[in-house]
Amino acid sequence: MAASLTAQVNQRLACARMLHTDLASARSPVHKRALLDACLFHLLCGYQFYIKELASYYGVKYVQGLKSETDAAQALSQLDKHPAEIQELCNLAELPNSWLSQLRGLYDDVWAMPGKVSAIDANAIAVTNLDAQRLPELDDELIAQFCRQFQELVNRHRETSVEC
Repeated sequence: MAASLTAQVNQRLACARMLHTDLASARSPVHKRALLDACLFHLLCGYQFYIKELASYYGVKYVQGLKSETDAAQALSQLDKHPAEIQELCNLAELPNSWLSQLRGLYDDVWAMPGKVSAIDANAIAVTNLDAQRLPELDDELIAQFCRQFQELVNRHRETSVEC
């Protein structure tokens, strides 16, 4: 199963890179936004498959149910395994300015409801959550950075696992 998961990770990264190259020839701002959103989708999908790949490599039998690096860490903990790769992913997920946190935040923003001011709120003072993560502007350069950092992480982890 790990081989097919590896292929899924590689395929999703390839899709994101391919869509990224298409950004330069976007026909309109809407087309560009569609390509950026598609890149986010493929990167996050690849990341989800990568979590499953790592968990499978370390002996988790039922990886379909894993939704996050925390789920993988818990499943591996039940096997009395605590791989450094999963811990690194957990650390990345906890850091608000990491590429992973930014990727997830930007993906979640795709699904956010547009803000509307209701008649009741029209006279209210706006409240801003100062602890909320400030996301960078989604653009070509950021997608390239996400692709590069994710690929580097995967390459480094796979290189280490092959050496063992």
